[in-house]
Amino acid sequence: MHGLKFRRQQVIDGFIADFYCNELRLIVEIDGGVHESQKDYDKLREWILSRNDIKIIRFSNGVVIHQFGEVIKQIGELLPPSPDLSGEGRGEVKIKFKTDYPGHDALYRRRKESGSPGWDDEQTWQAWRKEILDLIASGDLPKSGKVLEIGCGAGDVSLLFAERGFQVSGIDISSTAIEWAKEKAQQAGIKAEFNVGDVRDLGLWGDETFDIAIDGHCLHCIIGNDRTEVLKEAYRVLKPGGLFYVSTMCGEPKDPEVIKMFDAETRCTVWGGVARRYIGKPEDILKEIKQHGFKIVRHEVQLNKDSQDGLVVLAEK
Repeated sequence: MHGLKFRRQQVIDGFIADFYCNELRLIVEIDGGVHESQKDYDKLREWILSRNDIKIIRFSNGVVIHQFGEVIKQIGELLPPSPDLSGEGRGEVKIKFKTDYPGHDALYRRRKESGSPGWDDEQTWQAWRKEILDLIASGDLPKSGKVLEIGCGAGDVSLLFAERGFQVSGIDISSTAIEWAKEKAQQAGIKAEFNVGDVRDLGLWGDETFDIAIDGHCLHCIIGNDRTEVLKEAYRVLKPGGLFYVSTMCGEPKDPEVIKMFDAETRCTVWGGVARRYIGKPEDILKEIKQHGFKIVRHEVQLNKDSQDGLVVLAEK
């Protein structure tokens, strides 16, 4: 299918996947009636697999039998773009790999259709929510002001700030995510601004607009020289003394499957010829933030036993 190889009945983390494509890190599940009675088990299973950055797409028996063309179409939407052999373009890592930032939109559609709360499963979101609420309560941030969430996704972090009286704007490349964020804001009766756009170009806003900029778990999705563009833009739109909060992957990959995809030269996970995540060393990430004019207020490496370590940084313009 599409020139890709799918393994049948593949064992992953103790679970058996109906079909698995290693190139796409994709599980295709064919659901019969039994899944109606094991929804909690399926949610746990998906959460465990998602920690390894494995995507899951589900089809009912009926769709596979009667609408197989739709199955092919939806899997095709997850394919990476063709390689750019010219070596040109700003979305490359040392002209070694391509990127596919717009590809996040198809993943957001799948998550929304599956009933996920947002990009993350419920357990991961609750941990991220607590981190943001602790940040707001820490006293490190101003009590009010303008907040920009960079890579806002479905808007959940932005809405936490808006609920507490901040003037909030969010930007994400996924139109599905932005539509989702607007729906959540409307349902909650909360005022917030969400925009479809490229985080490498924050031209929607003038210089020195925001008091706070939040990395919505976006920076580790930005590859190579594109990181410079994002950090320059974050610095530009912050007011003097404005704060930039970063929460990003760091350290050495631990999961065996992630290790297989990890390119040590660029420190990116790569599959299908596309760089997906940057997992930098903490000292390198801190250095690049400082190189773009920020002063590090505090930072912490969050060591995780079973998942990727994280780096939390609060920086000041």
